[in-house]
Amino acid sequence: MLYFDHNEYWRAVLEEIKDPETQSVIISSFGVYAGINEHGESMQEKYGYESLMSDILDQSNRLQKFVVLLSEADLIECTPGCKHCKEKYEKTQKRTFAHTERWKNVSWYLTTQHHLKAVIVVKKDKSLVTWSGGRNFTASGWSDLSFKLPQEDGMDLLRHIMKLIREKSVPIA
Repeated sequence: MLYFDHNEYWRAVLEEIKDPETQSVIISSFGVYAGINEHGESMQEKYGYESLMSDILDQSNRLQKFVVLLSEADLIECTPGCKHCKEKYEKTQKRTFAHTERWKNVSWYLTTQHHLKAVIVVKKDKSLVTWSGGRNFTASGWSDLSFKLPQEDGMDLLRHIMKLIREKSVPIA
């Protein structure tokens, strides 16, 4: 199935994760935004902001394992020593770490070495429900595409992500 609408996609992911047969979740994304700002404040609590990403991460409390592999860009300056670029980079880092503080049941890993987007839901019978495509783990409504993968491709992707975690990332928090 193809998902063009981000809300439709994240609702489908959330429903699959809520399934009582779900045991573990592995998410790979370039960046994260689940409604937590750089000060650790929840935009859901403060302004009533809806975040399907937050709802998904909240499921970590009941699952055996919940892993998020995040990639973030290194500091890139428009000109050497640009104060604005450095401030923006630091704000992104603070926001990322605020997410890790909010969801302590999640095993967070950080790298600057990938741009892979995927969600893998592992069932108690060890079968997988896997999505991939271009959609990051954020609330972005930009036009993009996500799709389900067949079981065999999901297993290949799971092995690849676990290799990235072992060889190209560091644990956060």
